[in-house]
Amino acid sequence: MAKHFFCCFCRSRLFILIPGMLIFISCICNPIRALPKNKSEKKVSTGNNSQIFEERAAGERVLYFSGKAFFTPFKFLSNQTRQIAESFIHKKYVQQTIDLMTADDGLRGIRPRFSSRQGPGLNFFQKNLLVYGSILKLGASVGLNQCQCYFGELRQIKLFNDMLTAGFSARYQNLADEPFYGTLQSPFSPTTEKENRSTYVHEQTRIDFHLNKDLQNNYRIGLSLGYDINNIMSGRDDDYPSLTRLFSENTLPGLTTGINIARISLSFTNESQQSIKNLGGKSEVNLVGGVYQQLGGRREFSFSKISAEFVRYFPTFSNQMFIARFAGEFARPFSHKSIPFYYLNKMDGHENIRGFGRGRFYGTDLIWGSLEYRFPILRHSNNCINGMIFTDFGQISQNIFRKFSENRVKVTYGFGIDFQALPGVKTMIGIGKSSDGIRLKFDLN
Repeated sequence: MAKHFFCCFCRSRLFILIPGMLIFISCICNPIRALPKNKSEKKVSTGNNSQIFEERAAGERVLYFSGKAFFTPFKFLSNQTRQIAESFIHKKYVQQTIDLMTADDGLRGIRPRFSSRQGPGLNFFQKNLLVYGSILKLGASVGLNQCQCYFGELRQIKLFNDMLTAGFSARYQNLADEPFYGTLQSPFSPTTEKENRSTYVHEQTRIDFHLNKDLQNNYRIGLSLGYDINNIMSGRDDDYPSLTRLFSENTLPGLTTGINIARISLSFTNESQQSIKNLGGKSEVNLVGGVYQQLGGRREFSFSKISAEFVRYFPTFSNQMFIARFAGEFARPFSHKSIPFYYLNKMDGHENIRGFGRGRFYGTDLIWGSLEYRFPILRHSNNCINGMIFTDFGQISQNIFRKFSENRVKVTYGFGIDFQALPGVKTMIGIGKSSDGIRLKFDLN
């Protein structure tokens, strides 16, 4: 019986507490005496029984050496951290890095960035790198669950005596926990409930080459050539099932790795480079059409995409503005081909309809619009805090011309603010209300 008790006691590791209990009892029975200022100092009690205490009490020595042993690693770490910090401050590494990456004339600088999809990061820009007017941008951001995004672009390179402008961009992004709300019976239903959420990881590498021709009145035509490498992997969010476990490649096209897509598109745009407050009475038009073709593999993916957007700015009074926006996006597979689900059009708060979560609805056809009223809240020098009140509406479907229904139109509304506290640092905070509830959106640059 005693042997069994001893074995259980040892396995439970309660015996580790014995030294601490002995020290505690020793301290209670024999309180720690005050230390003399030095070893030669003597403490003499009054009376006939005066004694000289030259050594510390036993309990005091145990606590002293135990505490010293416990705090020695922390003290060492603190000293090393302080020495490294002093070295950085003395040699001015931080200041030298800032001086290298920024310029007082505004031709070079660093800007913070943040998005709910990619997380926080930094943008670096350099103007007039190769030719006058060119812009180099480099960016990196890192979010939760190994979410990463790195990109570089060089644009506004003037060719043939400014007849054409060229640009090149490369981007790598590992988007962790991308949401998908479809079910096995209806993967792309516009009435899917938010409880049907699953997640996946989309790793993508994109390379693009742009060639543009500027016309009169801010009109521009462009040609774009691109190449994408896509990999779909299991989601990392433990709160939701992984998309790769619920679907297969046969039930959800594109649910695999190593899908390489070549792209070619033409665009016709009329985008003003002016700020919104100077756009009163003006309009913007964007038309883009492209062909997508899988390279390698079974070449089962081949499709086209067309998008059109019209924006009109109506000035009211005292620098206030009413903005109307209408857009349509359409995707069609070629004969006996299909479209990877992540190339379908999306209706969500990240792309268009504020108030919904990211990737809320997928479909081949999407029409949507927005009515927004913007007004200044506070003005100081060149900085301004603007308020906005908006309503967004739209419908997504596999064939919206045949299946359009007023009952399936999604309507959201909300408000927000945007401001520029520092030069080149734009911040937007918005709150949208939809049938799914209330969502907060925060973007930085």
